[in-house]
Amino acid sequence: MGRHAIVDVHGVLLGRQHYDDSPPGDFIVGLRDAGYLVQIVTNSSSVTPADLTNELVARGIPVCVSDVVTMAMVAAHRLSSLGVGEVAVIGSDVLRSELKRLVPGLRVMEVGASEVLLVTRDPGLTEETLDCVRLHPPRLIFATCKDASFTDASGVHVGPGVTVRRVEKAADREAILVGKPDPYVITEYLGLRGGELDTAVVIGDSLTQDAELAERAGCRVLITGTPENTSCDLPNVTRLDQALDLLRRIE
Repeated sequence: MGRHAIVDVHGVLLGRQHYDDSPPGDFIVGLRDAGYLVQIVTNSSSVTPADLTNELVARGIPVCVSDVVTMAMVAAHRLSSLGVGEVAVIGSDVLRSELKRLVPGLRVMEVGASEVLLVTRDPGLTEETLDCVRLHPPRLIFATCKDASFTDASGVHVGPGVTVRRVEKAADREAILVGKPDPYVITEYLGLRGGELDTAVVIGDSLTQDAELAERAGCRVLITGTPENTSCDLPNVTRLDQALDLLRRIE
Protein backbone atom coordinates (compact mmCIF):
# COMPACT_ATOMS: atom_id res chain seq x y z
CA MET A 1 0.00 0.00 0.00
CA GLY A 2 1.55 3.31 -1.10
CA ARG A 3 1.86 6.27 1.20
CA HIS A 4 0.14 9.48 0.19
CA ALA A 5 1.63 12.98 0.18
CA ILE A 6 -0.92 15.78 -0.15
CA VAL A 7 1.12 18.78 -1.30
CA ASP A 8 -0.11 22.37 -1.30
CA VAL A 9 0.51 24.20 -4.58
CA HIS A 10 1.38 27.78 -3.75
CA GLY A 11 2.79 27.32 -0.27
CA VAL A 12 5.17 24.57 -1.39
CA LEU A 13 5.66 24.60 -5.15
CA LEU A 14 4.90 28.02 -6.65
CA GLY A 15 5.11 30.67 -3.95
CA ARG A 16 8.52 30.13 -2.35
CA GLN A 17 10.98 31.22 -5.02
CA HIS A 18 11.69 34.67 -3.56
CA TYR A 19 12.91 33.23 -0.22
CA ASP A 20 13.79 29.55 -0.91
CA ASP A 21 15.89 28.57 -3.92
CA SER A 22 15.41 24.82 -3.36
CA PRO A 23 14.13 23.31 -6.64
CA PRO A 24 10.53 22.21 -6.01
CA GLY A 25 10.80 19.69 -8.84
CA ASP A 26 13.58 17.88 -6.97
CA PHE A 27 11.33 17.71 -3.91
CA ILE A 28 8.50 16.04 -5.85
CA VAL A 29 10.92 13.56 -7.42
CA GLY A 30 12.32 12.81 -3.96
CA LEU A 31 8.85 12.16 -2.56
CA ARG A 32 8.12 9.66 -5.31
CA ASP A 33 11.50 7.98 -4.88
CA ALA A 34 10.66 7.61 -1.17
CA GLY A 35 7.50 5.71 -2.11
CA TYR A 36 4.90 8.46 -1.80
CA LEU A 37 1.90 8.81 -4.10
CA VAL A 38 1.87 12.57 -4.66
CA GLN A 39 -1.34 14.59 -4.96
CA ILE A 40 -0.99 18.30 -5.72
CA VAL A 41 -3.91 20.13 -4.08
CA THR A 42 -4.99 23.73 -4.58
CA ASN A 43 -7.81 25.56 -2.82
CA SER A 44 -8.40 27.41 -6.08
CA SER A 45 -11.45 26.57 -8.18
CA SER A 46 -10.58 29.09 -10.89
CA VAL A 47 -7.93 27.05 -12.69
CA THR A 48 -8.35 23.85 -14.69
CA PRO A 49 -6.23 20.80 -13.84
CA ALA A 50 -4.65 20.99 -17.29
CA ASP A 51 -3.68 24.66 -16.93
CA LEU A 52 -2.23 24.13 -13.46
CA THR A 53 -0.32 21.08 -14.67
CA ASN A 54 1.13 23.09 -17.55
CA GLU A 55 2.21 25.86 -15.17
CA LEU A 56 3.92 23.39 -12.84
CA VAL A 57 5.68 21.58 -15.69
CA ALA A 58 6.85 24.92 -17.12
CA ARG A 59 8.52 25.57 -13.75
CA GLY A 60 10.33 22.24 -13.84
CA ILE A 61 7.95 20.33 -11.56
CA PRO A 62 7.25 16.86 -12.99
CA VAL A 63 3.51 16.27 -12.62
CA CYS A 64 0.68 15.05 -14.81
CA VAL A 65 -3.00 16.01 -14.84
CA SER A 66 -3.97 12.99 -12.73
CA ASP A 67 -1.75 14.29 -9.89
CA VAL A 68 -3.67 17.58 -9.58
CA VAL A 69 -6.75 18.25 -7.43
CA THR A 70 -8.56 21.59 -7.66
CA MET A 71 -11.46 22.72 -5.48
CA ALA A 72 -13.71 22.72 -8.54
CA MET A 73 -13.09 18.97 -8.73
CA VAL A 74 -13.81 18.50 -5.03
CA ALA A 75 -16.95 20.66 -5.20
CA ALA A 76 -18.21 18.65 -8.18
CA HIS A 77 -17.61 15.42 -6.26
CA ARG A 78 -19.49 16.71 -3.23
CA LEU A 79 -22.48 17.95 -5.23
CA SER A 80 -22.63 14.66 -7.13
CA SER A 81 -22.46 12.62 -3.91
CA LEU A 82 -25.46 14.56 -2.58
CA GLY A 83 -27.46 14.02 -5.76
CA VAL A 84 -27.65 17.74 -6.52
CA GLY A 85 -29.23 18.24 -9.94
CA GLU A 86 -28.91 22.00 -10.22
CA VAL A 87 -26.74 24.66 -8.64
CA ALA A 88 -26.25 28.40 -8.90
CA VAL A 89 -22.68 29.68 -8.89
CA ILE A 90 -21.06 32.88 -7.69
CA GLY A 91 -17.53 32.74 -9.02
CA SER A 92 -15.49 32.14 -12.12
CA ASP A 93 -16.50 30.81 -15.51
CA VAL A 94 -13.84 28.13 -15.02
CA LEU A 95 -15.75 26.80 -12.02
CA ARG A 96 -19.00 26.71 -14.00
CA SER A 97 -17.34 24.90 -16.90
CA GLU A 98 -15.64 22.39 -14.61
CA LEU A 99 -18.92 21.57 -12.84
CA LYS A 100 -20.60 20.88 -16.18
CA ARG A 101 -17.65 18.76 -17.31
CA LEU A 102 -17.40 16.72 -14.13
CA VAL A 103 -21.07 16.20 -13.23
CA PRO A 104 -23.04 14.92 -16.23
CA GLY A 105 -26.50 16.42 -16.37
CA LEU A 106 -25.84 19.06 -13.72
CA ARG A 107 -27.70 22.28 -14.50
CA VAL A 108 -25.77 25.44 -13.64
CA MET A 109 -28.38 28.10 -12.94
CA GLU A 110 -28.51 31.84 -12.38
CA VAL A 111 -28.31 33.08 -8.79
CA GLY A 112 -31.79 32.94 -7.25
CA ALA A 113 -32.96 30.13 -9.53
CA SER A 114 -31.66 27.21 -7.45
CA GLU A 115 -31.93 26.13 -3.82
CA VAL A 116 -28.23 25.25 -3.86
CA LEU A 117 -25.55 27.94 -4.22
CA LEU A 118 -21.81 27.39 -4.68
CA VAL A 119 -19.60 30.37 -3.87
CA THR A 120 -15.97 31.13 -4.59
CA ARG A 121 -13.87 34.23 -5.19
CA ASP A 122 -15.70 36.87 -7.20
CA PRO A 123 -14.11 40.35 -7.09
CA GLY A 124 -16.92 41.58 -9.35
CA LEU A 125 -19.76 40.54 -7.04
CA THR A 126 -22.52 43.16 -7.32
CA GLU A 127 -25.26 44.34 -5.01
CA GLU A 128 -27.72 43.22 -7.68
CA THR A 129 -26.53 39.63 -7.27
CA LEU A 130 -26.65 39.93 -3.49
CA ASP A 131 -30.22 41.24 -3.77
CA CYS A 132 -31.10 38.02 -5.63
CA VAL A 133 -29.63 36.05 -2.72
CA ARG A 134 -31.67 38.11 -0.23
CA LEU A 135 -34.87 37.70 -2.24
CA HIS A 136 -34.38 33.97 -2.90
CA PRO A 137 -32.13 32.66 -0.11
CA PRO A 138 -30.71 29.25 -1.01
CA ARG A 139 -31.40 26.20 1.14
CA LEU A 140 -27.74 25.18 0.98
CA ILE A 141 -24.64 27.29 0.42
CA PHE A 142 -21.28 25.68 -0.29
CA ALA A 143 -17.99 27.60 -0.30
CA THR A 144 -14.97 26.24 -2.13
CA CYS A 145 -12.71 28.16 0.24
CA LYS A 146 -12.98 30.75 3.01
CA ASP A 147 -9.43 32.12 2.90
CA ALA A 148 -9.34 35.88 3.47
CA SER A 149 -6.27 36.13 1.23
CA PHE A 150 -3.98 33.92 -0.80
CA THR A 151 -0.44 34.17 -2.09
CA ASP A 152 0.88 33.06 -5.44
CA ALA A 153 4.00 33.77 -7.46
CA SER A 154 2.73 37.27 -8.29
CA GLY A 155 1.93 38.35 -4.72
CA VAL A 156 -0.88 38.48 -2.16
CA HIS A 157 -4.50 38.69 -3.33
CA VAL A 158 -7.94 39.04 -1.77
CA GLY A 159 -9.26 35.54 -1.14
CA PRO A 160 -12.66 33.88 -1.61
CA GLY A 161 -13.51 34.49 2.05
CA VAL A 162 -14.45 38.09 1.30
CA THR A 163 -17.04 37.00 -1.28
CA VAL A 164 -18.30 34.18 0.95
CA ARG A 165 -18.87 36.47 3.93
CA ARG A 166 -20.91 38.91 1.81
CA VAL A 167 -23.08 36.07 0.50
CA GLU A 168 -23.54 34.55 3.97
CA LYS A 169 -24.69 37.91 5.29
CA ALA A 170 -27.13 38.38 2.41
CA ALA A 171 -28.58 34.88 2.83
CA ASP A 172 -28.44 34.96 6.64
CA ARG A 173 -26.95 31.48 6.43
CA GLU A 174 -23.50 29.98 6.92
CA ALA A 175 -21.80 28.34 3.97
CA ILE A 176 -20.60 24.73 4.18
CA LEU A 177 -16.88 24.60 3.48
CA VAL A 178 -15.70 22.33 0.65
CA GLY A 179 -11.97 23.11 0.58
CA LYS A 180 -9.16 23.08 3.11
CA PRO A 181 -9.14 22.73 6.07
CA ASP A 182 -12.28 20.58 5.72
CA PRO A 183 -11.03 16.96 5.46
CA TYR A 184 -13.46 16.03 2.64
CA VAL A 185 -10.70 16.29 0.02
CA ILE A 186 -8.71 13.57 1.82
CA THR A 187 -11.33 11.29 3.34
CA GLU A 188 -13.93 11.41 0.57
CA TYR A 189 -12.44 12.75 -2.66
CA LEU A 190 -9.16 10.83 -2.33
CA GLY A 191 -10.96 8.16 -0.28
CA LEU A 192 -8.20 7.54 2.26
CA ARG A 193 -9.17 5.29 5.15
CA GLY A 194 -7.61 3.63 8.19
CA GLY A 195 -3.95 2.83 7.66
CA GLU A 196 -3.81 5.05 4.58
CA LEU A 197 -4.57 8.04 6.80
CA ASP A 198 -1.98 6.95 9.36
CA THR A 199 0.79 6.98 6.75
CA ALA A 200 -0.38 10.00 4.73
CA VAL A 201 1.26 13.39 5.17
CA VAL A 202 -0.04 16.86 4.37
CA ILE A 203 2.73 19.21 3.25
CA GLY A 204 2.03 22.94 3.25
CA ASP A 205 2.91 26.31 4.73
CA SER A 206 -0.30 27.21 6.58
CA LEU A 207 -1.04 26.38 10.20
CA THR A 208 -4.72 27.30 9.76
CA GLN A 209 -5.21 25.43 6.48
CA ASP A 210 -2.69 22.61 6.00
CA ALA A 211 -2.00 21.77 9.65
CA GLU A 212 -5.69 21.85 10.55
CA LEU A 213 -6.53 19.76 7.47
CA ALA A 214 -4.06 17.09 8.60
CA GLU A 215 -5.37 17.11 12.17
CA ARG A 216 -9.01 16.81 11.13
CA ALA A 217 -8.28 14.06 8.61
CA GLY A 218 -5.99 12.12 10.96
CA CYS A 219 -2.80 12.51 8.91
CA ARG A 220 0.73 13.59 9.68
CA VAL A 221 1.80 17.10 8.69
CA LEU A 222 4.98 18.81 7.59
CA ILE A 223 5.02 22.61 7.57
CA THR A 224 7.22 24.38 5.04
CA GLY A 225 8.07 27.59 6.86
CA THR A 226 7.88 31.08 5.40
CA PRO A 227 9.61 34.31 6.45
CA GLU A 228 6.45 35.13 8.43
CA ASN A 229 6.15 31.63 9.88
CA THR A 230 9.65 30.43 10.69
CA SER A 231 8.91 27.97 13.47
CA CYS A 232 6.09 26.11 15.17
CA ASP A 233 5.57 23.11 17.42
CA LEU A 234 4.80 20.87 14.44
CA PRO A 235 7.43 19.20 12.22
CA ASN A 236 8.68 22.05 10.05
CA VAL A 237 11.47 23.09 7.72
CA THR A 238 12.54 26.43 6.32
CA ARG A 239 13.75 24.98 3.00
CA LEU A 240 12.30 22.28 0.76
CA ASP A 241 15.68 20.58 0.46
CA GLN A 242 15.42 19.81 4.21
CA ALA A 243 11.96 18.26 3.98
CA LEU A 244 12.76 14.71 2.86
CA ASP A 245 15.23 14.15 5.69
CA LEU A 246 12.67 15.34 8.23
CA LEU A 247 9.98 13.12 6.71
CA ARG A 248 12.24 10.09 7.13
CA ARG A 249 12.76 10.96 10.81
CA ILE A 250 9.05 11.31 11.61
CA GLU A 251 7.87 8.20 9.73
